[in-house]
Amino acid sequence: MSFALKSIVPWGRSFQEYRDMFNLGEEDLGCRILGCGDGPAGFNAAMNARGFRVVSCDPLYAHSREEIAERIRSARVEVMVQVRANQSNFVWDSIRDPDELEQVRLKAMHEFLLDYDQGKKEGRYISCCLPDLPFDAGSFDLALCSHLLFLYPRLGPDFHLDSLREMLRVSREVRVYPLVDLDCTVPPLVGDILGQLRRSGYTCSLERVRSHFLRNGDRMLRIVPGTSPHSSRETVGNCPQDPGDPSKREGASFSPSACTLSWRKMLYMRQYERIRLQGVDPTRIRREST
Repeated sequence: MSFALKSIVPWGRSFQEYRDMFNLGEEDLGCRILGCGDGPAGFNAAMNARGFRVVSCDPLYAHSREEIAERIRSARVEVMVQVRANQSNFVWDSIRDPDELEQVRLKAMHEFLLDYDQGKKEGRYISCCLPDLPFDAGSFDLALCSHLLFLYPRLGPDFHLDSLREMLRVSREVRVYPLVDLDCTVPPLVGDILGQLRRSGYTCSLERVRSHFLRNGDRMLRIVPGTSPHSSRETVGNCPQDPGDPSKREGASFSPSACTLSWRKMLYMRQYERIRLQGVDPTRIRREST
């Protein structure tokens, strides 16, 4: 049975899961961090409690705490039905079974809900939507994207590229996890986009991470400015990265000058919006003056 969700659902991960998914070390935690598509993850709340600051972006944050809690309750039923029907998609060691997984997720999302209202007042939860972010260029040291890009290939290659461009515009480094879709298969989109990124001048590395709960989901994508040669062949899941094939090389990126909002980007935003949240209009977001 395929893992099938009707839409992109609000389902949050914990602080420790973020550390494991993105290989976050102590130095990373002190960076200016942006979380794109964080949803109801507990990472921001836990970081704030530890004295660090994270800004999380998601169209979900256009809703009240009560409305988000209701969406989580609905998503809980849908997600856990799919998890129990597709248990072979996961590695049950650090988390023993679906019941424990449910409790881990609910705890993380409870931490988010407790922090949400205060976090919005402090500007830590911002309602906006990839591929348009209301920040100045270079506002962050590190941008993270968890369980959005590549997990939903139906969003299309242009949405993925525009989203990565935008993240690279506002941050010095981008990390994306996972590199598999809902069925734990590496989509061809990964190799195609890595080829375009490299030809445009960014360096990408496919790095093993501590997280391995998702089958085939033991790597993240790291993107930084500059290009370096790669002499070895690397495979991510079933997606070979072949130095002999430019469309499947390990690295690259695109020109930051191409990051202005266009009519095409607006269409992608609306397409994403329809899939993710009904009734949220990210085009109304305006950059606040500082």
